[in-house]
Amino acid sequence: DLTLEELDREQVDMLMLPGGLGGVEAISSNIHAQALLQYCYDHGRWLAAICAAPTILANLGMLDRRKAVCYPGMEELMGSAVVQKGTPVVVDGHMITGEAAGSAYPFGLKLVEVLRGADAARKVASGQVDLARVAAAPVEEGRRELQTIFGVGPKVAECALLYGFHKTTCFPMDVWMKRAMARLFPRGAPVCCRPYQGIAQQFIFDYARASLPRGAKDKKT
Repeated sequence: DLTLEELDREQVDMLMLPGGLGGVEAISSNIHAQALLQYCYDHGRWLAAICAAPTILANLGMLDRRKAVCYPGMEELMGSAVVQKGTPVVVDGHMITGEAAGSAYPFGLKLVEVLRGADAARKVASGQVDLARVAAAPVEEGRRELQTIFGVGPKVAECALLYGFHKTTCFPMDVWMKRAMARLFPRGAPVCCRPYQGIAQQFIFDYARASLPRGAKDKKT
């Protein structure tokens, strides 16, 4: 996990805002969250919000004259958004809004669709990719199953198995982790931590981002 201050916003494909009035207040009052929202909006990244959270986007003017939906009864807080009452999920441009907790399933599938394609959403919705089977299967079998979804490669499958299915032997590798491992553990993760190397990966990642010197390719511009 990362704090908002530590997040590399250039790596963000989508920002999803959960509902709940407490969450809305916290996000609305956090300058880092507001800056990240503005960055994603300005750079055309996907912005998704459900329940009360679409009001955050509306307050920032990001839903002006766009079709959107929000928790019933909060329409007056949606500014000049064109609210589609009774619609579970609305997509307008790079904005996705969901009505309420009861819309979580179609909302979640829509997020899968825009990020990984209609094929991925269909397979998850139809049970063609059986998530319960993935959870119960050995790791290698789970990897193969997840990679039958169009757009899901080894890294995404590894992340899903670790973060979604608690398969702690999984060890996602991106550019940062490859550099960190080359510098810190060139022979691979120590044997003693391999049953939980997915957890160790988080500590290695955090340490590398905070402590390792950046090469020319890593320096921020």
